[in-house]
Amino acid sequence: MARNPLGLASEAFPLVLLGVTGVGVWRALTQGSPTLLLGSVAVLYLLPPLLHRLHDRIWPLEAGVYDVVGSHYLPWWGSHQLQRVFITFPVLEATLRLVPAVYSAWLRLWGAKVGRQVTWTPAVQILDRSLLDIGDRVVFGHAAGLTSHVITRRKGRLRLLVKPITIGDGALIGSQCGIGPGAVIKPGAVVPVRGEVHIGQVVE
Repeated sequence: MARNPLGLASEAFPLVLLGVTGVGVWRALTQGSPTLLLGSVAVLYLLPPLLHRLHDRIWPLEAGVYDVVGSHYLPWWGSHQLQRVFITFPVLEATLRLVPAVYSAWLRLWGAKVGRQVTWTPAVQILDRSLLDIGDRVVFGHAAGLTSHVITRRKGRLRLLVKPITIGDGALIGSQCGIGPGAVIKPGAVVPVRGEVHIGQVVE
């Protein structure tokens, strides 16, 4: 992975976030303070997407192909670190899906485009939250996975491909399917159970 001071510093964010949240929850419980407890939960869920929006303004996460190894800063790497707690502990996101519309709103906070009445099952996994364009009334089956990046080796060099995923109105994403970077699911299309939508593939 590309190593530079900013990239290395970003790797500390997940532990810092967990530490701050943990201390806040512990103090809230020992002091019997509902306000502090709510504040700690707010930090956990709101600070990462808000920092991500700021990060994206300074270092835009743009579609393209990038060298992975080198001294340069990869905006995708910083984006990944801001999301890493939720990737590591999926239950944090699954909890948000218990309340209708809350998870979609949270994804919008990251910068995703998410339509109305989207159905999220608890075990859906998203690795690049800002790189989504999802229409209205889309249904995601159990354990469907979406990732808008992939790292490959070309001519002996590691290369990172970043490209948003687009899913049209009324599409049905089957259980345990995988959708890769740049995939386009047309309105009303169906991705079957355990189906694989590859890089840049269009499903009609």
